[in-house]
Amino acid sequence: MATTIETEIIPRLMLAHRESPEQIQARRKVFRVFEAADIVEFARLVVVHDVAVAAAYVDAVMKQGATLESVFTKLFSAAARHLGEMWTDDRCTFSEVTIGLARIQQLVHGLSPFFEAEAEPRPIGRTALLAPLPGEQHSLGVLMVEEFFRRGGWDVWVPLGSSQSDLLQMVSQERFDVVGFSVSGEGLLDRIASGIHEIRKASINPDVVVMVGGRFFNDHPEYVAQVGADVTDLDGSQAVVRLEGFSTRLRSV
Repeated sequence: MATTIETEIIPRLMLAHRESPEQIQARRKVFRVFEAADIVEFARLVVVHDVAVAAAYVDAVMKQGATLESVFTKLFSAAARHLGEMWTDDRCTFSEVTIGLARIQQLVHGLSPFFEAEAEPRPIGRTALLAPLPGEQHSLGVLMVEEFFRRGGWDVWVPLGSSQSDLLQMVSQERFDVVGFSVSGEGLLDRIASGIHEIRKASINPDVVVMVGGRFFNDHPEYVAQVGADVTDLDGSQAVVRLEGFSTRLRSV
């Protein structure tokens, strides 16, 4: 099914919506925002149906004027948060959340080349290492942020499933401008603080900028400095923009 999505369904969908930058900008002015009912319905689709049904839903909202950027940030991200809230409130099982997130991840992966090409990114010579906190099971948040970094011209490493020792070896051998972690909850604060301390100590870049993301830090940004990080991101679209505030610590564009 994954091959069918990537080689048939999504290319056909994107061919139907191929537009000039001017047309994309025009659609941004007329499309209604995604409402709560849209998020709930899409979350239901990715849990109950196969990914082809979710792809058809994306096709429908793009026909109504949605851009790929709004689909990524306002539909996919919001649906993922909704699934997490449903699990927290015991309205769905962990297996259902895992299935739903996996199907959203399939869509992100399949749409990635089109999302990147839409912005015609120019390489800027900066490199980011993005990873879930070692031991975390879900990687969708990291993959979403990756898309916006690539769209912004960054070179991105996303070593899913890596241990802390793997990450330490990477930062000791490669120069990264940014290291970003995705964290699911406050129960992991001690681990993330320890992990960030080790990353800074091992990094060959003494000015490395550390970013943390995830629902907890978005709701409680006061903990960003407490764990030793520099910045958090509200969603992928804001991550690259926020990093411009650290331009003196990043390689010049």
